[in-house]
Amino acid sequence: MPRTNLDDLNAFLAVAKERSFTRAAAKLGVSQSALSHTIRGLESRLGLRLLTRTTRSVSPTETGERLLRSIGPRLDEIDAELEAVSALRDKPIGTIRLTAGEHSARSILWPRLSKVLPRSDWCPKFAGYHLYYPSRRQQTPAFSVVVDALRYRPPR
Repeated sequence: MPRTNLDDLNAFLAVAKERSFTRAAAKLGVSQSALSHTIRGLESRLGLRLLTRTTRSVSPTETGERLLRSIGPRLDEIDAELEAVSALRDKPIGTIRLTAGEHSARSILWPRLSKVLPRSDWCPKFAGYHLYYPSRRQQTPAFSVVVDALRYRPPR
């Protein structure tokens, strides 16, 4: 059996939950015809009827109910985790490596960064200066301080 596309399963879940091709198509942003073809293709690949269709209603068959109970919560968990991971996009994580001479690091970078970073954020195991950001929940001004420090021009 060929691998079933997650979009097909999402289409099935939408139709089974809404119990209507019209509402499910509107929710998914596709036409009723395209949604119907997707469901027919899924049913033909599985070799099972998942939905009972009449002129006025759509309802899952016993097999469709089983599939709905089985994959519905899992796909909801996947969606929730994708949203949680997307929230990390704006948070600093990882290592920022600064290459600077000893004098400029001690006289320009360190005085500015020491105001906003606790000493534990510095990683002394490597030559040079490294900032390490564990996945933080609070905003940190460290990156803007680094940028400001790199823009530093001594007074003339």
